[in-house]
Amino acid sequence: MHGHPKLVTPLVDKAPGGVLLQSVERQLRPILEAWVGNIPLVLQRCHGIRGDTEGGYLKRHIDRPLTHVVAVIINIAQDVVEPWPLVIEDHDGFEHEVVMRPGEMVLYESARLVHGRPYPLEGRSYTNLFVHFKPAANWEAHMLGDPRWKREWS
Repeated sequence: MHGHPKLVTPLVDKAPGGVLLQSVERQLRPILEAWVGNIPLVLQRCHGIRGDTEGGYLKRHIDRPLTHVVAVIINIAQDVVEPWPLVIEDHDGFEHEVVMRPGEMVLYESARLVHGRPYPLEGRSYTNLFVHFKPAANWEAHMLGDPRWKREWS
């Protein structure tokens, strides 16, 4: 799905109880909970910091509906010739190109909205942190009853 991604930080720092993971959750969870209408959320995954290199891309996709419900992308650094937009479809099917600068973040419904970086990266590097949350209560039961989703393992 990715072209030329490179993990820049060790996974051990994001292990449960890790300093990075605790800090990310403490800072982002209240922002996302307010954004989704004060629904309590649970951190599911923090991955990266991932650096993409020249020619890298990310196919359009949706994330895992049971765990990657709402997401944050934080742009850490970039060395690009041309902006490398996140392409995302809204609820009405209209496509938007979101250009980020270092230090900026994008909140989006990653399990519902098709997104990706389908154009090759023009530049030396593009580095992001990705964080995923899901609603704290009854999300799996809700999603498994929704005909748009099939169980991930079927």
